Amino acid sequence: MAKLALGSSVSIEALEQFWQTIVKGIEETKAIQDEMRQTITWDKGVFCKTFFMIRGLYRI
Repeated sequence: MAKLALGSSVSIEALEQFWQTIVKGIEETKAIQDEMRQTITWDKGVFCKTFFMIRGLYRI
């Protein structure tokens, strides 16, 4: 185990860069999910209004 630790060729800078890439990916994924939730909610509202307008139950 000590030999493996001493022979490691991964630098701290590389690990930090790797970690920042992971964090950035997580943040971007959350932003995309939030945007999709808003889009789906908006689409549902438009669909419901259109559906009820066709049925004559909703007026603008």
